Amino acid sequence: FSTYLPEIDSHRQVLEMLVGTGNDEGKIWESYFFEGPYGSGKTHLLYSQYRAVALGEEFLENLDLYTVFRTTHELLDEFQQHELGKKEMRLLQALSGENASWLHLFWDDADKFKVTDFKLEMLFHLIDMIYKHNANLSITSNLNLIELQEKLSPAICRRIDDICEKVKL
Repeated sequence: FSTYLPEIDSHRQVLEMLVGTGNDEGKIWESYFFEGPYGSGKTHLLYSQYRAVALGEEFLENLDLYTVFRTTHELLDEFQQHELGKKEMRLLQALSGENASWLHLFWDDADKFKVTDFKLEMLFHLIDMIYKHNANLSITSNLNLIELQEKLSPAICRRIDDICEKVKL
């Protein structure tokens, strides 16, 4: 987070919410839906949150989470390789295990893909597993959840809405 330099009050408030101020430790390990236009700092915040959780900032030393960072393209490619039997998808394996609730998926650019039935089915399966296992999800999108419904589906967006705190940048 040291490289994230907020220029407006709303960005400073988001940073304070994540890392905390004074005696407040912040909520770095929680689930977020970062929405905003191109260049608003969504991906920077997502990477910063991922690094803080994955590398274990001081206040997270004893927190044992399985962290995964993927772009939409990477997720969909992994699903395709998995379906073709070419590669096991560790993310799905982790969500099927006994410690599934420890998983935190950091998903960048949720709106950046061409829609097909297969892709929607796989993304629903993933988000549904995260939802059912009470795992964590932090996600970025140029679209808000209502706009994203047109691309993903209402069912996927309802689960994202239930899992994530919305942060508009």
